[in-house]
Amino acid sequence: MKTIYIMRHAKAEPGAKDRIRPLAKKGWQELKNHCKKNATLFSKIQLILCSSSTRTRETLEGLKDCLSDRVTITYIDELYESNAEMILEEISFIDEKFSTIIVIAHNPGVTDFVYRVCHKMYDHMTTSAIAEFNMENLPWKEISFSNLKFVKLIQKESKSNVSTFLGAGA
Repeated sequence: MKTIYIMRHAKAEPGAKDRIRPLAKKGWQELKNHCKKNATLFSKIQLILCSSSTRTRETLEGLKDCLSDRVTITYIDELYESNAEMILEEISFIDEKFSTIIVIAHNPGVTDFVYRVCHKMYDHMTTSAIAEFNMENLPWKEISFSNLKFVKLIQKESKSNVSTFLGAGA
């Protein structure tokens, strides 16, 4: 079984050039909360595919304390402004030695990725939201939206900092 996490970057500062916007203080707090509540999830990750934008790189930096020391990190320019298909394509290039991965990217691609798998439209993935998917033990190059199983969505509610855990039946 392979596990894929798709994460939207943490809350960023408004303004500035989009690619270089840093995380806001609230974004750093979101990541601190994730490490407390989801430490087990992050400790299992073997490979991280991360957009090269400032806010995604800083999102990864905010998670470093709860990641394994042996995690492999790859920064991918194409994940910036990527759509769901581009995210799926980047996953298809993964080496078979990895079975648990996370992609840290941007909206609207991450929300569309969730929709393409579970066909349930969420308003949007909030900042720092994480969607979990499983795939039978197929080669990464055979990944498709149809062979992914949605497991859950971990995100704060739109108007508060309360975490919502939505399972596949939600």
